[in-house]
Amino acid sequence: MDNFDEDLVFSDNETKFEDNEIHVRKQNRKGRKWLTTVENIPDSFDITKLMTALKKELCCNGTIVTDASGKRIMQMQGDHGKKIQEKLQEIFPAYKILFFGN
Repeated sequence: MDNFDEDLVFSDNETKFEDNEIHVRKQNRKGRKWLTTVENIPDSFDITKLMTALKKELCCNGTIVTDASGKRIMQMQGDHGKKIQEKLQEIFPAYKILFFGN
């Protein structure tokens, strides 16, 4: 696992992923710092290209981590939840994009 912080991810009981759902979360790191995570992106999709495009568009840093169950999670620095949600809705029109946070 690459620098994966288990405190920043909700448990399976809290997430309850369903088919065709992508979860976007905005989480407070420390002070005024935010972390936006994206979970449950389809395995057939090239997540690396998506991460590169979002980092360019949002002018932020980010990484892709793998949790203990093998799920790939995108982590991006900053409060970009709503912008990412809109972009994912364009890319995955058949998916339900859920946003958790303020």
